Parts: sequence; structure tokens; C-alpha cells
Amino acid sequence: MLAACGLLAALWLAGPALRGRSASSAFELAVFQAPTVAPLELGYKLRLFRPNTHLIEVEIVARKVADPALDFVMPAWSPGRYAIYDFAKNVQEFQALGSSDQPLPWTEIDKQT
Repeated sequence: MLAACGLLAALWLAGPALRGRSASSAFELAVFQAPTVAPLELGYKLRLFRPNTHLIEVEIVARKVADPALDFVMPAWSPGRYAIYDFAKNVQEFQALGSSDQPLPWTEIDKQT
């Protein structure tokens, strides 16, 4: 299903260039000449320094960032439960750092983002 969505996206992006072509040449043009974007890479590190505090340090490293801003979102639900939670209220000492460990500006958009 995901591959089909990717193909549809490629066909949509290449749309104007495909008019007047046979189906096979349109497919080749859409798939092989569609714009490519390197996928965002996320790496996670979890550290449990003092288990008795029930706190975990979470580090997320983002590589191949193409956009000027990223949104990190925590879910407001838990699988199998029909309830809304506020897990983000437990986040402490949040900071965003650049590749040279310089502080980056950040904004809390809503309770989960």
C-alpha cells in the first residue's frame, strides 16, 4: 500500500510532463525522473541514570533535515485505551541544539507538539 502511495505521489509530481505519453513511458518518466528527497533520519538514545526517580533522558538526533523546522509530537492516547492523556506534561528540561551544540529556538505549538 505504501509503495502504491509513493507511485501516486510520483505521478502527481510529474503530471505536466506526462501529458501525451504512452502509459509505459509516462510510468518510466514518473518513477525514474521524479524529484527525490533524502529521507529524514532520526536516532534515539534513552538513558536511565537514577531508576528510583522514574525519569528517562531522551535524546533525539535528526539527520538529513530538509525543512527549516521540525515538529516533534507526543501522542495523547495509548493503544487499547479510549482515553486522552497529557504525557507531554511530564517533559522536563527540554532543549534543542544544533549540529555544533548551539541552542536553537523552539516553540511549544500545543500540548503535544
